Amino acid sequence: MAESSEGWFLPASDAFLEQWGISDAAQRAWIGPRLTDFPFRCQMEPTEFDPGPLDRVRKVYVAHTSAPLPSLDVFASAALAAGWETHELASGHDMMLAAPDATADVLERIALR
Repeated sequence: MAESSEGWFLPASDAFLEQWGISDAAQRAWIGPRLTDFPFRCQMEPTEFDPGPLDRVRKVYVAHTSAPLPSLDVFASAALAAGWETHELASGHDMMLAAPDATADVLERIALR
């Protein structure tokens, strides 16, 4: 991998589509060419910021459950532990593409609450 990616990014591939639960052939054909390489630093280096202003902001977490990404469990658990408002959507990671109506419904419920 380091040879093909210069060691600093994960090259885009159809494996992303599998991981994110994109199974519809038309969506795969549209999304696949638009995938971009993923920098490793996004996963390896923490983001540093002042969390103070976030205390005043409503916090909501929407988890996708089909196909689940175990790597995201830590974020869902943290949201639950912190008392965030949580929602689940039976969709893959790209819920806005795989389930646009259901995604819009969840976002509307969140906005109207």
